[in-house]
Amino acid sequence: MKTQEAQKALVVYIQKIILDMYSIEDIFPELTVPSDKTKADLVMNIAFQISKHAGKAPIAIAQELVEKYNSDTVNLLDNDASGSDIKNLFILEAVMPGFINIRVTDAFLTDLSHDVLQNPEAYGNNESLKNKVVAIEHTSPNPNKAMHVGHLRNNLIGMSLVQLYKAAGAKVISEMVDNNRGIAIAKAMWGYLISQKKEGARIEDISYWIEHKDEWNTPESLEIKSDFFVDKCYAIGSDDAKNNPEAEEKVRQLVVDWENNDDHVRALWKYIIDIAHSGMEATLDRIGNHWDMQWHEHEHYLEGKELVEQGVQKRIFTTLEDGAVLTQLKETYNIPETILLKSDGTSLYITQDIALTKLKKEKHNADHLITVTGSEQTMAMKQVYACCEQLGIGSLDEFTHISYGLVTLQDAEGVVKKMSSRDGGVIHIDTLIDMVKQSLLVLDREYDDQLAEKIAVGAIKYSLLRAARTTNILLNIEESIALSGDSGVYVMYTHSRIQSLLAKAKGDASLSRKLKDSDSNNDNSKMNSINTFVYDSLERKAVLNNLYLPYIIFAAIKDNSPNLLVDFLLTIAHDYNAMYAEEKIISEDITQTMRKLLASEVVADVMQKAFVLLNIELPERV
Repeated sequence: MKTQEAQKALVVYIQKIILDMYSIEDIFPELTVPSDKTKADLVMNIAFQISKHAGKAPIAIAQELVEKYNSDTVNLLDNDASGSDIKNLFILEAVMPGFINIRVTDAFLTDLSHDVLQNPEAYGNNESLKNKVVAIEHTSPNPNKAMHVGHLRNNLIGMSLVQLYKAAGAKVISEMVDNNRGIAIAKAMWGYLISQKKEGARIEDISYWIEHKDEWNTPESLEIKSDFFVDKCYAIGSDDAKNNPEAEEKVRQLVVDWENNDDHVRALWKYIIDIAHSGMEATLDRIGNHWDMQWHEHEHYLEGKELVEQGVQKRIFTTLEDGAVLTQLKETYNIPETILLKSDGTSLYITQDIALTKLKKEKHNADHLITVTGSEQTMAMKQVYACCEQLGIGSLDEFTHISYGLVTLQDAEGVVKKMSSRDGGVIHIDTLIDMVKQSLLVLDREYDDQLAEKIAVGAIKYSLLRAARTTNILLNIEESIALSGDSGVYVMYTHSRIQSLLAKAKGDASLSRKLKDSDSNNDNSKMNSINTFVYDSLERKAVLNNLYLPYIIFAAIKDNSPNLLVDFLLTIAHDYNAMYAEEKIISEDITQTMRKLLASEVVADVMQKAFVLLNIELPERV
């Protein structure tokens, strides 16, 4: 793209000046986004690095570089309508204490608009991860309960990172692990068995259930969503095991019998997880989830045991007196030890995670494995990765754990609802979407159910991605659907407003003829002009924002922080609306109209790209 190549050419030219003036080869200039955009459009801080070598103050270095730039005849770009000299595109100024402030010209902004319109889907992409394979595990819900807003935040971060890493040129595998066995699943099985018989006494005999399944309730008979049904069974089973020692022993026996391939236990297990998966898949469809690969714990948990046994044989792990296996991590990694196998031989989450990491490496031949989980799993993931390095599965720099903060819901009265999966006090994803959707439907904006659903999901995604990833979130439904302020609905409304404006302009035959007459090269699909526009201050601000998307994408990938895209969207929405409020977009001045329509279309395309990277589907209207 022309403007991205121009920025590269500027960097290369400054590097050449540095080599000529200071004979320094191993210093590389870099363009960055200024913290104060009223003073510069882009910034270089290379003078501070040169200062150490040249023995001069950074401001003196910056002044020398700018003077050389201004005095040289620079002709690094191919001829085009805006001119080939990069000095037609960039104005440099040295400022204290040694920065080089850069202003882009109207010619650059015109080229920028053309770049976006030429290929909006690719604009902002980079090749920093070209030829790399990255596997991102996210949203791995346990099939013993319905998914809550914590799972949703996991999903939104994971799916956005999938899009971002693709934008950097990586081959990305989006995946999950189905933790479909173990004590939690056994509690859901137990709760179903003892509580869902339609009539009669409590039944604990699985063999009886095998022969009389029709005597038990189903999600359909109770008219309840299937994962909510399993959630209820899990709560009952968990409570029974907690308060009844005999029940706790029977639940634990279910785990042992499952691992011994007991046919009846396996039948009940499959019945329960199939019901849970059915409900979870419906929820995930609502939020636009996608996985390329699904790992099922029951298919690889035995490999985890084998790896632990290999570690014992190699003296990587140690066996305790009761038969349990313990890590040896403290001395090398300075992290706490943990049990890898229980004394009864049953495995734990870490056992499966080690096996899964090995399988991922073998299956994907991945350069990097990323796992998205809550911050409470940070130490557990460190232990997994350390064990994997000890076993030769991979090195620590190949593994990344991405954590996130908690989510708390605040209702319209300002009451904070604390959430705990143990006591059932959680806000489920479906419940949250339904609450926001209902709040939209009562606003009398003539939404049908489908449109209200799409807006609600978009608003929720925006609200949960808005905060820094590790920050705890207090989600307020009323704020999330507001048409002003920092809300997803406000930003989506801005995009909808632009689309409506462009449709109106393209549907005006008289205006279309005037635009075509003023631009003989118009392709009838984009409001392009080869002329260099002269932008007023509000137009300039609206168009200039689009320059920063490539920088935002790069930074979001570097820090695994999708919230940077949310901040970006809010900025361009504010600045576009400032232009829209102060100036008529369509007027008798055809040049001005073309300029503002072009700016509008560019903003809409860049917003669309940012929403795609956030995995938010834009509604047709708001």
